[in-house]
Amino acid sequence: RAMADICNVSFYRLMTGKLKESEIKSIYDNSDTLHKIPLFYDESIELYTICSKIRKMAKNGVKLVCVDYVQIVRVSLNRNSTREQEISTISSTLKQLAKELNIVIIGLAQLLREIDKRAVKRPMISDLRESSSLESDADMIWLLYRPEIYKVSTWDSACDWEGQDTNGQMEVNVAKFRNGAPFQERVKFWGDHQRIFDYGTEAQYYNPVPNSGGVQT
Repeated sequence: RAMADICNVSFYRLMTGKLKESEIKSIYDNSDTLHKIPLFYDESIELYTICSKIRKMAKNGVKLVCVDYVQIVRVSLNRNSTREQEISTISSTLKQLAKELNIVIIGLAQLLREIDKRAVKRPMISDLRESSSLESDADMIWLLYRPEIYKVSTWDSACDWEGQDTNGQMEVNVAKFRNGAPFQERVKFWGDHQRIFDYGTEAQYYNPVPNSGGVQT
C-alpha cells in the first residue's frame, strides 16, 4: 500500500504483478525513498508484547504508532472476563502508554455490522464494537464514510456539501475532539493508488475499490 502511494502505481497491478513498464520504472526510481522512510511493521497481537515493542521503538525516535486493529489485540484477564472488559483494558493501557512516552497512538477499530442494515450508512460512535471504553479513553474519534461504497451518488443533508457528487470522495467526521470542537471535512480518495488528497487537489480519479483493476472516470 505504501509503495502504491509513494511510487504512484496501481495497487491492483502491483499485487497481481501486472505492472506497466512506466510503473516498474517508477518503483525503481522511488525504491530508495521508500527504503529510507522509518516505517516499522510488527504482527504481534498480545497487548503487553505490543507495549514492550512500542517502548523500544519510542527509544529509537518513533512518534506515531497505529494499532490495526484494536479488536484483534489479545489480553489475558481472568477466565470470567468479558470481551468488553478486555477492550477496556486494551484501550486504557494504550492511552496510558501514549502519555508515558509522549507519542501518538492511533487505534483503528471495527464497526458493528448493524450499520449495513440502516437506511443511512454514515457511521456513529455507537457503531464502534465495544464502544464505551474506546469512546471514553480516546482524545479524538474519527469516523470515515465513503457513500459511493453504498451506491449513494450525492451527499445528504447531514453535511455542508449536500446534493454534491460523492464520486471518489470520503467524509472525515471528527466526532469527538477532547481539546476542540467536533467537525466534518471532505477529502478525495484515490483507491487504486491507496491515496487521500485534500478536496481542492486536482487529481485523476481511478476506481476507488482496491484490487478491482478497472478504471473509472
